[in-house]
Amino acid sequence: RAQVVQVLHNEKTNNLGKYFAVHLRHGGSESAMDLLMSHAINGGKDLTSRQRELLQHIEDGLPTEHLDDWCNTWSSLREAENLDSNTRNNVLIQSKVYRSYMDCMCGRDELRLVCQGNFMQDFAGLKELHDDLKR
Repeated sequence: RAQVVQVLHNEKTNNLGKYFAVHLRHGGSESAMDLLMSHAINGGKDLTSRQRELLQHIEDGLPTEHLDDWCNTWSSLREAENLDSNTRNNVLIQSKVYRSYMDCMCGRDELRLVCQGNFMQDFAGLKELHDDLKR
């Protein structure tokens, strides 16, 4: 996480390093720090090619066993023609925001950090998903 903050920090636009230092010193929720990072990523629109290169290098060094399993399962679900009714009617499978997130995370077209940032910034989609999960 510190490496990502170092790459994303910009004193003029987000001051992420300052917030991260306070977070480390005083504690705080992981989700709040993740939200600040997702805001700094801003859907990848403002990332320079150098930042993208550095973030890709960081991602390449992360363990992927869990993500690989997750994506293999997702791929099987996406390609299956005859899903049982419980799976076919699953709230997550039906959720547009979740399907988009999984397609992004499991595809290789975008940095996973950007996928995660987009997911976390989609407040309307997350509210809809939250409401569906409560039913």
